[in-house]
Amino acid sequence: MTAHEGPAPQPTGTGPTENVAATKPLSLGQHGSREGVTRLPSERFHVQLRRARRRAAVAERAARHVDGTPVPCARSLRVEVGRHTAWLHGEDVRALLAVAQIDGKHKQYDGERECWMVPVDYADQVMTVAEWHQRRLVTQEAVDR
Repeated sequence: MTAHEGPAPQPTGTGPTENVAATKPLSLGQHGSREGVTRLPSERFHVQLRRARRRAAVAERAARHVDGTPVPCARSLRVEVGRHTAWLHGEDVRALLAVAQIDGKHKQYDGERECWMVPVDYADQVMTVAEWHQRRLVTQEAVDR
């Protein structure tokens, strides 16, 4: 750019010479295919396609949690400790109990709360295995039940 030239005008999508297709957001067809996608110059098409797939994935994840509840990390374990029972919330808790060597008579699935529960005497063993062997983020909460 020389000293006598001003800044280049920004495309608004209304002029006769502007490429309107390049300013529209890219949309994907069913199953992420290229059906119905506006053709862009070939050097940028793959970038636009990747961005559209990311936006679609983010929108899909956000739609699952519309109520605003926090999404738990896959490598986390939340333990609610009551007077005699500990409720375990997290991903793949059944496998965690197997690694912690908690047998069938000391574990039970709580269908009402949709989580596994163990006696309080075994909760520290489960939390130790989760934190040190599986490298999970373990949080503990005292509850009155």
